Amino acid sequence: QMTSLCTLHSMFTVTKDWQLMQKYFRRIRHIKAMKVPISVVTELASVKYHLESAMQAATRLIEHYDGSCDVTSNLTSTEWKNGLKESVKARYLVQKSSRLFFKIALEVDVDNNKVVLIQTLADAEASMRMCAKGSVSADVPPPPTQEIVDYVETTWKSWLIFGVEMIYSVQTNDFTPAIVTKLARYSYALDLDLDKAA
Repeated sequence: QMTSLCTLHSMFTVTKDWQLMQKYFRRIRHIKAMKVPISVVTELASVKYHLESAMQAATRLIEHYDGSCDVTSNLTSTEWKNGLKESVKARYLVQKSSRLFFKIALEVDVDNNKVVLIQTLADAEASMRMCAKGSVSADVPPPPTQEIVDYVETTWKSWLIFGVEMIYSVQTNDFTPAIVTKLARYSYALDLDLDKAA
């Protein structure tokens, strides 16, 4: 299950090892000599071994998940900090998209706010996805506990509905009291869920 703590972190390790292996492939591709140095081959073999081990562990978890893994003790202080920063960023972007929507509904600088809203929604979605699944390149791990995984999963589902409703309302200029009230409720609920997840 991709909503289980252990599986998320196992797949994160697979992604990290795969990206490292790709780096070696690019390095080998750019070597001008006819023979690849033995040191590069040795390093690649080690990375390949780690990748295969991580893939086997992930497969075992997917097939026989028992919930027994210790994630928090393996996180670095940098990963903790980056995860917290990303959750704060996601919350800020969700709040910003709500403010922009309500400005558009009130006919405040409509054209400019529509452009900014579309970009903010895209940024918020990317940030929410990073909070849910992690990012190797940004050194942001998946959520550190199953409770947070569950909150983030619920928040992600609410976010998808909220974002679609908001875009539809803005594109169709539908700012009836029913729509505005509905989106205000979603915004409030999302803010509470993001607060719990952080």
